[in-house]
Amino acid sequence: MKYISTRDNTKEYEFEEVFIKGLADDGGLFVPKEIKKYSEKDLINLSNLTYQELAKEIIFPFIGSFMSKKDLSGIVNKSYSVFRKKKSSRCNRNRRNKSFRTFSWSNSCI
Repeated sequence: MKYISTRDNTKEYEFEEVFIKGLADDGGLFVPKEIKKYSEKDLINLSNLTYQELAKEIIFPFIGSFMSKKDLSGIVNKSYSVFRKKKSSRCNRNRRNKSFRTFSWSNSCI
């Protein structure tokens, strides 16, 4: 995946450069040049994954050849190994629950 700066989209960067630099030389933020669009079928398949499996599937395309899927899997598994519950996040389905003035927490996952 290629990255560009929010201030100058003419130069492309690899993930390794983005990871090391943090900010573009022009002071802009790095953003992916393109983001994968998921089909309805993809989303259904993703919804059946565990939180760890989902993290791996979503993160891997962003890092390209920087790290193998096996190495990423090890990092994700180790990161979530300290959670006591199988589900690392829980979803709030209460549509009446709102926080702040403009942000609704309905259907949010924390």
